[in-house]
Amino acid sequence: MASYCTQQYPLVSIVTVVFNAREHFQTSFESVRRQHYRNIEYIVIDGGSTDGTVDFIRENEDTIDYWKSEPDTGIYNAMNKGIGLAMGKIIGLVNADDVIYPSAVADVVDVLTRHPDAGFTCAPVDLASDDGSIYGQVRPLADDELETRMYREMPFPHQGMYVRREVYEELGGFDESYKLSADYDFLLRLLENSVPYVRIESPVGYFRDGGASGGLQTFIETRRIQKKHGLSKWRLEYQFYSSLAKIACCRILPWRVLRSLKKVRKSSKHKWY
Repeated sequence: MASYCTQQYPLVSIVTVVFNAREHFQTSFESVRRQHYRNIEYIVIDGGSTDGTVDFIRENEDTIDYWKSEPDTGIYNAMNKGIGLAMGKIIGLVNADDVIYPSAVADVVDVLTRHPDAGFTCAPVDLASDDGSIYGQVRPLADDELETRMYREMPFPHQGMYVRREVYEELGGFDESYKLSADYDFLLRLLENSVPYVRIESPVGYFRDGGASGGLQTFIETRRIQKKHGLSKWRLEYQFYSSLAKIACCRILPWRVLRSLKKVRKSSKHKWY
């Protein structure tokens, strides 16, 4: 898939990490293969799958530029491996259960070409159920919300971020001591180092709900990250117990009530259909 970079059509590296997720990975793989933009380097890092994922990779390795299958120490270890291998000027992370829309990479290249000072993109990302049905959307925080909310929640959906390779080279990759929220730590490092970014207004793809993140362990790890980035003790306590309350509400309240509460909170970055 890949060819050498040109100024007009720079090489874009797409990295997919996968472990025992053949069904969803096939859909993710097809979404990369069907991109309108052609100068793509596709890298697949498998964690030692035993469910037929590796067989699928071998069957399609003529459209994969590089792949390896070996045990890793977690998703961010696998991502760092892929980033370290990437030759593209722009790097996107497309997980095995993510799907990117056909014009996503072309839109990224277009906006970063028009904004050469920007180090990464931010864009909305659709939310999907396990069968791929879209039911909502996660939007980046507005510029005037960042200062007050970036230490309370993920400022931008990670799936909407495409990062120039030199940014990774300067700031480093993901901190692998965090197993669930290293993307949040990385994004805070980007913002604290004033790395310029550019917005894409349309969603670039969707990600499925579920997975390892979102539970109590994620909130505990997020607390560690917030402490690392200088939040005061009282803010840490307030946000931690607020998060616990949200988890309890999500488990107790009916879906219709939760949906109504989301609509009332007009400042939320989530949009529900």
